[in-house]
Amino acid sequence: MATPLILGGCVTIAPQQKEGDRQLSEGVKEEVETTESKVSKLQVSMEELRETKADDIAIIDTMNDEVKSLRAVVEENEFEVIKIRENLDMISGAIESIDNRLSTQKDTGQGSEDIIERLKFIETSVDTLLERIVSLEQKVSSLNNGTGAKQSTTNAGTEKNDPGTLYMKALNLVRIEKDYKKGLKEFQKFLSIFPEHDLSDNAQYWIGEIYYDKGDWERAALEFNKVREKYPKGDKLPSALLKLGYSFHNLGDKSSAKTLLQMVIKKFPNSTEATSAKDFLNKNK
Repeated sequence: MATPLILGGCVTIAPQQKEGDRQLSEGVKEEVETTESKVSKLQVSMEELRETKADDIAIIDTMNDEVKSLRAVVEENEFEVIKIRENLDMISGAIESIDNRLSTQKDTGQGSEDIIERLKFIETSVDTLLERIVSLEQKVSSLNNGTGAKQSTTNAGTEKNDPGTLYMKALNLVRIEKDYKKGLKEFQKFLSIFPEHDLSDNAQYWIGEIYYDKGDWERAALEFNKVREKYPKGDKLPSALLKLGYSFHNLGDKSSAKTLLQMVIKKFPNSTEATSAKDFLNKNK
């Protein structure tokens, strides 16, 4: 039997083989690092994409809310234009009546100075109302154009608790259907859900109007005063102060009424509310 040959000592690795292994190891390491870097960048890109998508959804939701709020403001302004035009018709009738009185008293001259002063006051009121109409019509026109453009982009729906939808539902119940009981509940619902919305001062004002129309002067005064307390920078403040003054007058507190009406004249001198306040004070000296 042949005896196996056992070789002793260490296996010698050529220097070229060592260098090749080292280069291979470094190459693999670089590939791993490059792959990890690509994965990391891809994760960052995916995260940015998710954030961008979330931002886009938030922007669309915000635009939907703005569209409905603007539509509510448009409809209310259109209603105000109608009211102002009705006032102009009444004023025109008053001017015609004064002209007739002037013609009958021209020979005697009795009472003509008082009538002329009254006529001047009415003409000033007409100018103020006309300016208000132009301003409102321009605002309605611009809002209508804006809402149309936004609506075609966002394709806004009608959600149950959307602020614009809720507000218009309440306003139409009061203004068109004359259902003050349901309208009151809807405005109160609006304020409970959206106490700080741009239309909140409007909603609070209309609650006061509901009680005022019912002849509940005390409750009307309380509700109008909430507009002053909660929304001092809202666009319904002049109207609320005016109706608050009327309410106090109807309650017999003429001193407070006068103070409030003078406040309207002082703070909002170019408003239709100031014109109404002056007229009221002149009639109730």
